[in-house]
Amino acid sequence: MRFRNSLATAIAAAVAAVVFTAASQPVQAATYTWKTSGTTGNTAWTTASNWVGGSAAVSNAASTTIQFTSNLGGGSANTNSNTNFNLNQLLINGTTSYNTTGSLYVGSGGAINNTSTVLQKLPNLNATGAGFGVTTTNNTLQIANLLGSGTVTFNGPGQNIVDSSSGPAIVNNSGSLTLPPFAGYGLTMNGGTIYTSDLGFATSGAFVGSSAATMYMVTGTDIQSTVFGPVDYNDINVNLNLDYLADTLGQAPETFWSPLFGGADSYTGNLGSLVSTATSGPYVGLTWSKLGSGVWQSSVYNTNQQLEFRPTEGSIYVVPEPTQMVFVAGVGAALGAWRMRKLRRNGRDATAC
Repeated sequence: MRFRNSLATAIAAAVAAVVFTAASQPVQAATYTWKTSGTTGNTAWTTASNWVGGSAAVSNAASTTIQFTSNLGGGSANTNSNTNFNLNQLLINGTTSYNTTGSLYVGSGGAINNTSTVLQKLPNLNATGAGFGVTTTNNTLQIANLLGSGTVTFNGPGQNIVDSSSGPAIVNNSGSLTLPPFAGYGLTMNGGTIYTSDLGFATSGAFVGSSAATMYMVTGTDIQSTVFGPVDYNDINVNLNLDYLADTLGQAPETFWSPLFGGADSYTGNLGSLVSTATSGPYVGLTWSKLGSGVWQSSVYNTNQQLEFRPTEGSIYVVPEPTQMVFVAGVGAALGAWRMRKLRRNGRDATAC
């Protein structure tokens, strides 16, 4: 009896050891390379003959690497990942444009590495878990729709374009990044350049700048650039396109004119530099200087008006020229003195009577 119990215990322990060993083994990474010739023409990722080695790509956010490499004779290739394909890495190189359809879900810590020398376009790109990194080194990567709840970090000297974004926090470390009106749960500029559309931008999280970064913004009275969180300028450099800003002629002093980082919970720091461009209208040739109060004030236009960017509010105001304010103050003082003399004289005349 004791023998049977000992045997059963030994078998159970052996089975448990096998299960534990299998469960503790890391998932083996698998790389699937798209053929440069001999594909079936149906473009599906699920078709085995479309891949080098004859094995169809397996959807797995932790271990799957998809690779588009080398050069096809036609210069472009259509591929179809179907719906909700999970991967850990997407590698693209060569001189072929790979037009990929379907939704791609990139796992935590994953990467998209684009070293191609031609434009590449991706469809719905979802950041799952903590998010992933994007590196573009030569040409341009265009993302149609950026989704998810993680953080997408952009790197490399190439250009990245996001057409639509409704989720991820975005970090730009280097290179050029073009963003749609909505930038996600947060926007951090550690370096490089960022371009916003003529509809401005908005983020539901924090905005963090850097002295190594430049932000190109388009502003106007009907443009709302909004941060629903704290703003830390951190000496970021701002370049304003004022072509969409309406003329302020006739506007009263202290008129609120345009938000650049409006609506934030708090403001920290200041801009490192502020310049503006305009191709027509009153703002051509404007220059900016930072006053002792930290406010950035433009040169004079429309005879006696200036623009002020107030960092503690993130917005632009219309103000009169300082010399004009001195003139108005002088007139007021003169009128006050004249009125006082008149009252005194009237008082003397009344006494004499």
